[in-house]
Amino acid sequence: MDETSAAGLEPATSGFGGRRSIQLSYAENEGSSIPSLRLAARDTLIRTSTIVSMQGTSSTTSMTAILVATFLSSIGSSVLWIGLGFVTKEAYGFSQVHTLMLFLCGGIIYTLMAGLASPLVRIARQRMGLGTRSILVITLLVQAIAAPLVLLDSTIYLWIAVIIMEMMAAIWWPLIESYLTSGHGSRRMSIVIGRWNITWTTAMAIATLGLVPVMMLMNSRWMIVLIVPASIGSLACLKWFTSNPSSHQPVIETEPISKEYVQLLASARVLLPVGTMLIGALSPLVPYVLQRLELHAGMDILLTCSWLLTRVMAMILMWLSQFWHGRWSMLAMGALALCAGFSITILSGSLPLSIIGFCLFGLGEGIIYYAAFYYAMNVGRAEVEAGGTHEMLIGGGYALGSAASLAGALAGGYTTILVFVMGCTFLAILPAIRPWLHARHLRTTA
Repeated sequence: MDETSAAGLEPATSGFGGRRSIQLSYAENEGSSIPSLRLAARDTLIRTSTIVSMQGTSSTTSMTAILVATFLSSIGSSVLWIGLGFVTKEAYGFSQVHTLMLFLCGGIIYTLMAGLASPLVRIARQRMGLGTRSILVITLLVQAIAAPLVLLDSTIYLWIAVIIMEMMAAIWWPLIESYLTSGHGSRRMSIVIGRWNITWTTAMAIATLGLVPVMMLMNSRWMIVLIVPASIGSLACLKWFTSNPSSHQPVIETEPISKEYVQLLASARVLLPVGTMLIGALSPLVPYVLQRLELHAGMDILLTCSWLLTRVMAMILMWLSQFWHGRWSMLAMGALALCAGFSITILSGSLPLSIIGFCLFGLGEGIIYYAAFYYAMNVGRAEVEAGGTHEMLIGGGYALGSAASLAGALAGGYTTILVFVMGCTFLAILPAIRPWLHARHLRTTA
């Protein structure tokens, strides 16, 4: 094992470094031709597909500890990508433009740091002799120190705190996932990752609900300070982590690959970053959009939580059912729900329409997210690729969405924002149509 894999990050096989992710390599079935699939899958990686069929030495790291640490760490994700807009608006008096600039900066920093994570971890091991668990400890301590900076009376401390916490998150998540993937076969891996995804999405919804009393009873800056106890709790969980995750070896699957599933995965992988982009476009605007409804303090956050809860429910229903397997209509419904939910939420001036918009948005996110995970777990063989491609795409999606909303805000009002964001969405969705056309051609020529 080389030094990088000892740190829980396998050697990169593409032009990015840092975060554990995968690229799926599909053997062409006899009689079929899918020359573009490698490129389509390569550049549209998702959080769930960072985990694929692998085998290795058994890890003694407690799965319960991993899931608890994931749950607590997701509180930070909720604060930074859901609660931050409310903090900037209420505590700092930021305009839409200033809030979007902060979110854009956070997305760019996250993207860059994800790309640098692997070499930084390698340097820490080679020059400082640090194990993976020690690096996790450092990220949590730095994050816990940075969060209270927002209590100081200057916006510069807010910027510093956000930048530092985004940097630490970009290191934390790939290492946590490297522990999660250790020592599991493909069948067990599917169960583990299903539970892990439900864990972090549920945590974000619950954490957002927990922000309501803070908003009602305290200065909204304390939302960000909640990251401190969450970090301390995660730090306690590291007691049950091994110094380094066990090594991973890719498993070559021998079962036949469904041609339809291959194409469905290619489309789902295109749609997933689109969902991330729309989250990045919507989250900074929510506090300002809901201002039109004149809700009581804290109720706007409660309303925002509706899309997070809907996402969890959609994923659970898909986890427990099979009717949607192999159906293109589900992906189409997910994409339409995403776009419709975003549009309704941005333009709505009434509470009922806002609820419908948020629920549609969460439904679309849940459908596309879980579908991409399901098809990734059922198609062909997977090659593990270490690097930051996956997290760079997540951060890049957030940044692109915030940039589109920022451009629209600078050019006009909410209608202009919608035009800019939907324009970017349309261009991003176009590549997802090609696999559907190819699958249709295969069916007609079979």
